[in-house]
Amino acid sequence: MNRKSLLLITLLTTISILSKSQSITSASFKISDHEKGIRSIELILDNSLILGLNSKGEIEYIDSNIEKENLYYEDYDATMGTSGQSDEKIKIYRKLKISYYNDFINKGDNGKIKSIEGMSVTYYNDYDMHDPRGAIKSLGNIKFNYYNKFDMFNDFGALKSIGPIAFTYYTTFDMHDPKGKVKSIGKVNIRYFDKFDSAPLFGKIKSIKGNTKSLYVTR
Repeated sequence: MNRKSLLLITLLTTISILSKSQSITSASFKISDHEKGIRSIELILDNSLILGLNSKGEIEYIDSNIEKENLYYEDYDATMGTSGQSDEKIKIYRKLKISYYNDFINKGDNGKIKSIEGMSVTYYNDYDMHDPRGAIKSLGNIKFNYYNKFDMFNDFGALKSIGPIAFTYYTTFDMHDPKGKVKSIGKVNIRYFDKFDSAPLFGKIKSIKGNTKSLYVTR
């Protein structure tokens, strides 16, 4: 094999890998005056796919960021497995092809989304003994990490990171602040009324600073 052929193969392989990887175009998070942690999350991936997640790390909605007037709904379809049973259900929604796990493929994740437009979705399961069971583990190459049984000072199951976005929380070391409340998401910092403020205000959001178009936090 000559040098030009080798370079061409390397280039094509790199392009193939990059074309299958996902990136977070923007991420928005909602927090609460009254609750710990994150209320909801909306991610836009590759400037095209919109995913909404709840506080438990479960997908709540899927949408497309492409011009919505050109989108439409199609009928339910399914593929048949070798057993004669449907291995997974497949649904076309807003031109997005979505497949689901079932008992034949993965009993623990039965009914959960398996892929969106070929992007795999995985979940923490019984093999992840120290992590929150059922929470999203990855969206394609984007990894989700949670505070687990080894994290002594944070609430079990609280988000630790989504891809490059890190999360921190007020802990027992923050003596005057509400424990378990979100302290930072990426470079966005959140402050709350603390023990030095009027008692009825304790724990309510005081400020959110550092929002950008690609990462922002609201109440």
